[in-house]
Amino acid sequence: MKQKPEKKPKLALLALKWGVFTGIGIIITHILLPQAGLLPCALWVYSDFVLLVFALILAQIVFKRKNKGYISLKCGFILGLLLSLFSGLFSRLYLWVELQFIDAGLLVHLCEELEFKLIQAGSHASEIEQFIKHKGPTAWRFVSFNFLLFISVGIVLSLIVSFLMQKKPPPSMIVYDHVERASTKKQK
Repeated sequence: MKQKPEKKPKLALLALKWGVFTGIGIIITHILLPQAGLLPCALWVYSDFVLLVFALILAQIVFKRKNKGYISLKCGFILGLLLSLFSGLFSRLYLWVELQFIDAGLLVHLCEELEFKLIQAGSHASEIEQFIKHKGPTAWRFVSFNFLLFISVGIVLSLIVSFLMQKKPPPSMIVYDHVERASTKKQK
């Protein structure tokens, strides 16, 4: 009788699944925070990264369960990188749609808030005039910068979580697995 080979977990599919879940979570928080009376602020950014860390940990736990309790630093990092990429694409696509079509005034509000903070911080008048002249970023530039920032932080968080979650199989298990594969090849 032929034994069914065990299915190895696929990193890309797991990352896509958890990336979409994380993106949906980020979108939900971006919808609920204004409903709670919290205008765009630092809390939004922190909530994105808290959800990302939570998803990174959960995805690596799921991977470890499907892989006999083991995950290497490399697999964990790649899983986290892909998860960050997928969740960043998904959530930032929604952000672009929101800024472009749903709430076009949000970006203007953010620019006015930044201008006010520049004045409070005592910035030079020429800097403030230059900011007013350019009227801040366009939706596309804002979302692109936001995406790059999300991915950059995602890479760092992925590396940290991967380092903490890694568990290599013992050498005896690796040798046994290699010998088993070699002996099954001879039987065929």
